[in-house]
Amino acid sequence: MMDGLSTAVEFLPNSVATLFWQRVLLEGPHSCFVHFENNALRESDWLEAGERVGRLCRWLIRQGAKTGDHVASWLPNSYNWICLDLACQTLGVVHVAIDARERPARVQHLVEFCNAHLLVTSELLSELDSHDSASRATNDTRVAIASGADTVHQEARDWERAARAVPAGHAAQMLFTSGSVSQPKGVLLSHESLVTNAAAKLDAAPQCPTDVRLNILPFTHAYARTCELSTWILSGCVLAIADNWIDFVAKAARLQPSLVNLVPHLARKLAGLLEQDPRALGQNLRLLQVGGAPLTPELWYRLDSLGLPPVQGYGLTEAGPVVCSNRVGQQRPGTIGPPVRGVEIRVDAENILCVRGPNIMLGYWNAANQTATAIRDGWLVTGDLAEIDSDGYVRIVGRVSNQIVLTTGYKVNPEELEQKLLHDERLEQVLIVGEGRAELGVLVQLSRVGERLLDAELPAHERPSPGRSAMPGTQPGSRVLRSSDRDVQRERLGEEILSRMSLLLSELPQHMHPRRIAFFPVPPSAEQGTTTLKGTLCRQVALARYRECIDNLFASVR
Repeated sequence: MMDGLSTAVEFLPNSVATLFWQRVLLEGPHSCFVHFENNALRESDWLEAGERVGRLCRWLIRQGAKTGDHVASWLPNSYNWICLDLACQTLGVVHVAIDARERPARVQHLVEFCNAHLLVTSELLSELDSHDSASRATNDTRVAIASGADTVHQEARDWERAARAVPAGHAAQMLFTSGSVSQPKGVLLSHESLVTNAAAKLDAAPQCPTDVRLNILPFTHAYARTCELSTWILSGCVLAIADNWIDFVAKAARLQPSLVNLVPHLARKLAGLLEQDPRALGQNLRLLQVGGAPLTPELWYRLDSLGLPPVQGYGLTEAGPVVCSNRVGQQRPGTIGPPVRGVEIRVDAENILCVRGPNIMLGYWNAANQTATAIRDGWLVTGDLAEIDSDGYVRIVGRVSNQIVLTTGYKVNPEELEQKLLHDERLEQVLIVGEGRAELGVLVQLSRVGERLLDAELPAHERPSPGRSAMPGTQPGSRVLRSSDRDVQRERLGEEILSRMSLLLSELPQHMHPRRIAFFPVPPSAEQGTTTLKGTLCRQVALARYRECIDNLFASVR
């Protein structure tokens, strides 16, 4: 790291953007990003990145974007995503980051919800490039910047001053929580939150300019936003981006990264890959960080046996996101580590983990009541139940809410989905499941309409007699499979119902779509304690009662 550029917490500037411009000025010709173009590698240095960010700053100004305005983006992880984000921070514009996998109707809803001044897409940036004559003069400009005698060099200083003038407490980013089905939750994070949280994470897992980071997680989620993008700028290392797992493996073989961040679902894939070929990602991988969802001790030890003891942490979007992290060389499987530097934690009377520090969100966009519920007397109430041992290591033992956390890092509020799915008249009860899995599944009970449709598809000799259960001891109206014909028809009906669910949820992100379906082996009832007297599912009781069915559902190969 160059002299004069410090990322120690006590010497941090107001924002990540200010640090970026300092890197442009102090470390300009050093490589910072690797592009893959037509199967060839091309490196960009800090000078080129600064030129690109400066162009986007000028473009945003021409579009009328002012300090405090919201500019939305609907972009995949890319060099452009990064440069747009830094341009927004430089100007004091709030970057509203929309996941590239969102459907167009949902994107339109989010843009209207956040009152965005502009929506930036890949097509819009391509149009900008085709009409920007500055792109054709890049090489000449970079020579001039390197000499220190060009007006563009002064422009970089001007951008650094502009970034430094933005108050640290102002909003820098709006990220959307992944669990909301109806009204979105837009989390506003300040410049101070982003820069201090990244520095705290680096304190727990040190990185340096000689490191090479390969990214696969979306920057629109707080985990990658802080733990990959911001830490990259603070550490001054080299970054490359993979589009998917196959691309990740292929690029890793060529780049031989030293740093990788994954969610548990991908960490399990990595374990399987390395067990087949220990050198699949090269020989330089020294640090694997896993977050976004709980990591099982079994997977931790499996990765440890491969020479990659994971550094597991914990956080949530509302906390910037990092709250706790194991330290390199001091990992304890089954824990999320102690709090990171600058963050305070406590467990309240109900054993709920609460967090305080500069990392905490400013609040939810246009949701004062929800903000007041989440932040009480300066403490963010996480909703997670926790235990803290005598060494300060934290263990998450449960959640107050019913929110499902997938191993991909996505979160889902099941009740909202279930209400949507019950619009299918063939269904009487629906239970969304998937905690600790890579995808959602659903258990269903047929309504009278659904039962009639099933019976109509069966040969006459397979239809149950009116008023008689299919097997002694079952509840009136219940059905137990008795033949291969009925098995086939139920399976076919289940697939039809699953397809119908995709239509009912068509405007929602793909991670909210159930991918597996099974019928309740015994219909839920008040007598069993799996429903209330009104027929409402008692979720925790039902999950315990149908545990074997749920395990079998996810054990099958699809």
